[in-house]
Amino acid sequence: MPGTMLAKRFALVQHLGQGAMGDVWLAEDTHLDNDRVACKILYETLRNDRKAVADMNREILMARRLRHPHVVGVYTFWDADDAYFITMQWVQGANLAQLLADQRHPFPLRRVLPWTRQLADALDHAHDEGILHRDIKPANILLDVDDNVLLSDFGIACAAWEGRRRAEGAVTAGTVLYMSPEQLSGGDLDRRSDLYGLASTLYTLLSGAPPFCEPPILHKIQFKAPLPIGHLTDDVNAVLLKALAKTPQGRYPSCLAFSEALHEAAGDVVESEVPLPEITTAFVYDTDATTIRCDRSFLHEPPRLGDMLVRAGLLDEDQLSTALDQQQRSTERLGTVLVRMGILSEIDIAQALAEQLHVPFVSLTETAIDAQAAQLITRRIAQERMSIPIARDGDRLVIAIADPLDLPGIDAIEEATGYVVELRIATESDIAAAIDALDFIGDPA
Repeated sequence: MPGTMLAKRFALVQHLGQGAMGDVWLAEDTHLDNDRVACKILYETLRNDRKAVADMNREILMARRLRHPHVVGVYTFWDADDAYFITMQWVQGANLAQLLADQRHPFPLRRVLPWTRQLADALDHAHDEGILHRDIKPANILLDVDDNVLLSDFGIACAAWEGRRRAEGAVTAGTVLYMSPEQLSGGDLDRRSDLYGLASTLYTLLSGAPPFCEPPILHKIQFKAPLPIGHLTDDVNAVLLKALAKTPQGRYPSCLAFSEALHEAAGDVVESEVPLPEITTAFVYDTDATTIRCDRSFLHEPPRLGDMLVRAGLLDEDQLSTALDQQQRSTERLGTVLVRMGILSEIDIAQALAEQLHVPFVSLTETAIDAQAAQLITRRIAQERMSIPIARDGDRLVIAIADPLDLPGIDAIEEATGYVVELRIATESDIAAAIDALDFIGDPA
């Protein structure tokens, strides 16, 4: 209800709607002069799904690295008051799925072109950081009061989507409609898969419906060529259809390359005065009410730590199964269990985790630690969060941390220091030794 406090910090103001992962609320952060944030409170089915929570935690860690004017900022993941919730930047405005449904006709090309450049720039920035979105669709694009677009839910909605699919056996049509053929078939994904999602979204905004919205949808996405949009020029259609090629190799190499080609094809052509078609398909509303039931997962998930260790030859399936059984009976992380069992060393785990999360690994025995940077936090915070600041770079504080998924810990360090945290992964023993060797704020003289 409005007025409810979450984590003794966030005061709920207004219910904004529901999405793939839960209820979305506008809230005020009472610790930061009542700044407004968006709170996404997870559905109960997701709160009880340990894998979904771990996946979203990992995706939020990666999304936090994105600093871009056309990406909705992700703050942190909270576990408080018997609820899991995510705090994010609040954007005053509606998403493009809502706007498209409300107006009942497509957007004109002249309005979509600036959005295309903004989205392409945001996606290429994310791709250069090693981050894929994997769920680009009109409902995940917000339009602010200045007519600028912001892309939300990098990877997070996909983790929630997969958790709900496991729990309920259904997937939202709104998600499937914009998936690339390789994502549907469980193939390897790269930036060209996100390009397909961007092109599918633009096709929807310009035509009023996704490229394929009539059964058999899954078969058509994988094998049928989309039709050109009747009121657009041949040149514009050619660019759109190339970005919707069935194989990644047939598409543009990047989202910005696609955007540039689309702008060049549009040229100075004045759009036709022919009335834009009325939207009649319900799929464009992108609601959870329309579902496609299936017996298999159509989502290619990023590799988990255990799977990566097996593929790297550091672990076999039997060892992984034994460790997972022990993990289920304890509150320990998988890496801790593997070390305790003597199967792998700390450094094996840290380096594999670094590869999985695209966060650099650092050996503190070979790294000079900036003592003044280290003194920005207390010894208690360093020990509780098993992390140590090692350098400053402008407004960023580089910290070495043993558990990069400890988002509350990262958030606490940012709040305590006023810096934006940049992560490095180090072994727990390296961090403990560094903590013992350094002086901290509040240490006895």
